[in-house]
Amino acid sequence: DQVSVSLHRDDGGLVLEVSDNGKGISPADLAKPKSFGLRGIRERVKSLDGRLEIQPAAAGGTRVTVRVPLACDDDPTRQS
Repeated sequence: DQVSVSLHRDDGGLVLEVSDNGKGISPADLAKPKSFGLRGIRERVKSLDGRLEIQPAAAGGTRVTVRVPLACDDDPTRQS
């Protein structure tokens, strides 16, 4: 019944954290072949050279953390 969302910059990247106080998620749940939502998140984060972490939340439930690097405007290798 409670969800916390945080979005901030950290060490040249963008960090999104979402946590809840639900029942949590087990390693078996993470490995389910039909967990398309989590698979989609993983694929999108990977395509941005980012990192996805799924862990138990401090208050019970689950915490999902996405870290994505930010490109500098003066970076000549950056593609539009």
